[in-house]
Amino acid sequence: MRTKKVLCLFLSPFFLVGIAFGDARSNHPKRSSRANTVGTLSRIRFISVAGTHNCRSIYKNAAPADWGDGTVIVGPEWHPSAKKNLPACYIKNTRMRVIVTIKINQAGQTFSLIGKEGEGETEYFRRDDNESSGGWQSVYITSGQFLPNKVGRLTKTFKWSVVMDGTTHDFGSSGPHTIYVLYANAIETVEAQTNRPTPKRLDFVIDGAASGLSNKITITDKFVEKVRNNTGNSYGGLSLTPRWKFWKYLPTKKNLDCHHRAVLAVSGVCLIGIQAYTVKCYATIDPVPAAAPAPYPANSSKNDYMSYYTGSRLKSRKIGADVHELVFAGNNFEGGLRVEDGSADDGNMWWTVWRYKQHKHARAYLSWYDRLHKQRWVKLDGTVVANVAVPALPPRVKMVGGPN
Repeated sequence: MRTKKVLCLFLSPFFLVGIAFGDARSNHPKRSSRANTVGTLSRIRFISVAGTHNCRSIYKNAAPADWGDGTVIVGPEWHPSAKKNLPACYIKNTRMRVIVTIKINQAGQTFSLIGKEGEGETEYFRRDDNESSGGWQSVYITSGQFLPNKVGRLTKTFKWSVVMDGTTHDFGSSGPHTIYVLYANAIETVEAQTNRPTPKRLDFVIDGAASGLSNKITITDKFVEKVRNNTGNSYGGLSLTPRWKFWKYLPTKKNLDCHHRAVLAVSGVCLIGIQAYTVKCYATIDPVPAAAPAPYPANSSKNDYMSYYTGSRLKSRKIGADVHELVFAGNNFEGGLRVEDGSADDGNMWWTVWRYKQHKHARAYLSWYDRLHKQRWVKLDGTVVANVAVPALPPRVKMVGGPN
């Protein structure tokens, strides 16, 4: 006769019955048909895979209207008895790593811990050859599956079980877990302000823009368009700290100038790990210096970075008693942004937001804007002296914040 061992231990208000199990007679684990009294699941904590730091910091939503950033979420975890279910944040195409806190009542038992996604049979987590302590213990597991190679927000539920002595014991489910999947590490400083990822901000960038995309140029293009579609048609400044508070305003108050719209676009894509830069395109005449030297002589036709005569970055000249500045009609510059794309022309993709437009290189940016607002020499009182054509040969465009 086969000898059976019996466990009958108090675990929690949910587990008060005993089960019997004996020596395994098969290589395939049996599933217990009785209520689980072998142990229980306490919590799941999300961490980085060793050496990768792919589990990123995420901050709590805060006032006003949740657009602010609160304290950092330390050790995002699911812990139902503590009423916690905090989101986690990983980089795309990486593995998740979790700490599973469980209790197996009998010490010295060898067991496997398995986590399957949803109600399916695909193993997402598995760690074999663990030894039970008889009390609460933490098991570190790296997922066997990679996260998608695209930006998004995932909702996952895992069904946990323990295999011991050839029998599978159900330990219940955890979740639903919210997993934000980023392009790369969040860039947390933009234009001298903090730019911290929070659920509210990440949802704004992902929904209707970055979700399901893997290419940084496509993602940026979608989000620039979203910023344009969610801002007004009038000018306005942006003095808020953090600038994410802008999005709490009613549509009738969401008015900004070209540069500050670009700053919002850069803040959004940097939040999910895409390095972008704000730029200001100025009227340009040939040639443009490669760096920012001391200003040329007053009668030079070259494109100075700083003027002798004004405090702006406009090219200026002096003819007789008159001072002329080189400007666009109705505008000193056009603000936008760029993302490095490694292209052969100038290595960047460029965007304007005030009028949403993607530009393949800086000269296309300048030429497009010149068609809308002609370059011209003007006197300091605004009197137009003459229009100035964009150089026929591609110049190094006078672009503050961009490579020349």
